[in-house]
Amino acid sequence: MGDRVSNRVLLIATGDTMAQRPSVSQVATGKDLLTHVGPVAAEVVAEDVLAEPSWDTSVATMLAIARRVHAALTEDGFDGVVVTHGVDN
Repeated sequence: MGDRVSNRVLLIATGDTMAQRPSVSQVATGKDLLTHVGPVAAEVVAEDVLAEPSWDTSVATMLAIARRVHAALTEDGFDGVVVTHGVDN
């Protein structure tokens, strides 16, 4: 099993409501979002894949995200993937 001591998790940030910053015109990056999370028992790698409104997310974009998740788990050695996205209520 090697000497890896923690799980590796990929955080795929897609912007939208979850990444909105009050009084700032740009969205938070994946690394920015991680600053709001307490200690975790894993190595978390943030990757920003897009920043578009959820209502405008195309099927092609959804497939690209799904392919990235698949590659992270089957080729890149990640143990888990979290995709952040949000919508307005």
